[in-house]
Amino acid sequence: MSKEAMRLWRKNNPEAAKAAGREAARLFRQRHPEYCMEVRNSLRGRWNFFKSKAKKRGIALELSYEEWIAIVNGAPCHYCGHEITSKGSSLDRKNSSLGYTKDNVVPCCVPCNRIRNEDIVSYEEMLYIMPLLLEFRKRSPNES
Repeated sequence: MSKEAMRLWRKNNPEAAKAAGREAARLFRQRHPEYCMEVRNSLRGRWNFFKSKAKKRGIALELSYEEWIAIVNGAPCHYCGHEITSKGSSLDRKNSSLGYTKDNVVPCCVPCNRIRNEDIVSYEEMLYIMPLLLEFRKRSPNES
């Protein structure tokens, strides 16, 4: 099939074209898992995943890629000071009812982000309890 014929088919069969594209992507991911993981864990891959999750959740994203990089690349977790891994979450919204803006986000590791989940613990409470939790864990290494 020529390029023009393929283009015309996709235009006339948008649902079938989407389904074929999804299947091709699924097969590629299945055949090349290491490559897909490498791309997913790259800064650009993490950014793309972050953008798609924000869109799916209906959360406004008012950060550029460059602003996001400046916040998360090499930054320790705002709450506990631990390194943020390439496989982890990278931003926490101080106020979960607001979107991702420069004034509303801080770098955050996965465990701290789970504690903060949807404002179960407020930003201010997290700043207060995290030093206590870290001190407790230092004293009781076998229990944490």
